[in-house]
Amino acid sequence: MLTRQEVADRLKVSVRAVDRLRASGKLPAVRVGGCVRFTEKSLDDYIEDATDRQTAPLRPAIKIRDYVGEIIAASEAKRRERETKRALKAAK
Repeated sequence: MLTRQEVADRLKVSVRAVDRLRASGKLPAVRVGGCVRFTEKSLDDYIEDATDRQTAPLRPAIKIRDYVGEIIAASEAKRRERETKRALKAAK
């Protein structure tokens, strides 16, 4: 059985982060007396699950690049429109 501090040390996070994981149900714990304890198995399962999530394929970044490209293109179009209006005003 592991204490909150031991789990925090192994995960290299704060004790508060361990408390949040426990409260969210991602890291099961048991109460022994008045103390919270974690089993080796629950910690190993959490680490394995977290590792699986990290190695899962990510969404393509192309969508973000396309979106940023659209924003830049719209900005350029507005800039050209302003320049055209200024040129027309100056020609009058």
